[in-house]
Amino acid sequence: MKKTFIFLMSLFLAFNFLYSEEKDSIPAFKIEKSAISLERPAKPGTPFNKTGRRFALLGDESGSFEAWAYPLKLLRSFQFSFFTGTSTRPINAGDIVRRISVSPWATTLTYTYQSFTVKATYITPVFEPGALILLHVDSSVPLTIVCGFLPVLQPMWPAGIGGQYAYWNNEIKA
Repeated sequence: MKKTFIFLMSLFLAFNFLYSEEKDSIPAFKIEKSAISLERPAKPGTPFNKTGRRFALLGDESGSFEAWAYPLKLLRSFQFSFFTGTSTRPINAGDIVRRISVSPWATTLTYTYQSFTVKATYITPVFEPGALILLHVDSSVPLTIVCGFLPVLQPMWPAGIGGQYAYWNNEIKA
């Protein structure tokens, strides 16, 4: 009896999951439009930043950036790539960035392709050491989003980790 009940309950949950409309869906964050906002076509290569007192995203409007948690540079060359359906060829985000919208609390880059639109909203709190990238995805085909970056973990100049030394060179008097 107990096994039958467990089997029927798991069958019910499986069918409920398969036929639910909200499958693979995460509720969207409520993002209110700011009264102070600038929007224009994106120009890859033009700098953009989202900074707080303890964290910064410094990059360009293609979406590529480096991340700093003062005094450490955490990563560089962050960028999105998109795969549609079963495709194995990536669509680089920098090639399809269309618009940038900047407000005091967030910067949004809009990536548009023939079968999808992705809005990446970059948020850096003023007093916290971190950042968020919120993605709003509208796609007519299955879409895979891949983030790539190079880890750095390097302190700000003039600090360094290992390999540095100082000595007096009598030949050059320095």
